[in-house]
Amino acid sequence: MDGTLFNPRHPDCIIIGAMADTIRTYLRDASTPLLTDTLGLTMMPKHIDTLVGSALFFTFIHLVVAPKLSQAFFPEAYGKADKKFQNNW
Repeated sequence: MDGTLFNPRHPDCIIIGAMADTIRTYLRDASTPLLTDTLGLTMMPKHIDTLVGSALFFTFIHLVVAPKLSQAFFPEAYGKADKKFQNNW
């Protein structure tokens, strides 16, 4: 990898940054009425992108990465377990 995606002047990096800003703005605008007006959480809309990103990252780790690693490192114990046990693993 030549590191061009980490160069802020690279066109692909600019596009990714613009998409991230668009998503961040949409999440803040969409969550502001509920969080600020209804629930009184005035600072939460500024951090909603971090909250959503963290939830998505945790879900990805829980549903994709952890089962693959558990199957790789503990094939007998994890493979024989039922779905409920695997979820609580």
